[in-house]
Amino acid sequence: MGLVGDTDWERFNQRRSRLAKARTLLKERRVQRSDQHYSILKQLTGQELGDSLTLAELVLRPHVDAQLVMTLLPAEARSDLCAQDLESAVADHLYAGYLGSQADTARRLNQHDGLNIPNDFSFVRVPSLSHEMIERLQRARPESFGQARKVPGMTPAALSNLLVHLTASQPKNVG
Repeated sequence: MGLVGDTDWERFNQRRSRLAKARTLLKERRVQRSDQHYSILKQLTGQELGDSLTLAELVLRPHVDAQLVMTLLPAEARSDLCAQDLESAVADHLYAGYLGSQADTARRLNQHDGLNIPNDFSFVRVPSLSHEMIERLQRARPESFGQARKVPGMTPAALSNLLVHLTASQPKNVG
């Protein structure tokens, strides 16, 4: 589309490649009990590290940061990697669980888009909704959960509370 120049696109691809290399190093590079740094790492973290662990596992421990991980890499890996790229890869790894949890929550919310909201539904009856969220929903009067999700300013917490209340008030099919 011509929105990004060739130089910027090349720089972006180079950084993406460096980040992929950093992530691979974190996953594949191991610290063994026999390594010279092992006892220092054990003392620094205050935890038993086992016989072997990856750098990705190590960064989840207390007092371990990208700067320390950089010192544990072989010289050739350090020369190919800048500190900023390693810090980004470490941050990605540290927050991967939170991001995965957030994506799961979004997926769960999205699967209920077809859930109808009765015409006489009172948003005030949802005890955990703030006055602001109630006002937004009353003004928009969504007919389905999917429409409620699209009301500007709706928070994930408000949507979760609404979903719990809607599913609890739905008639159960007895078959």
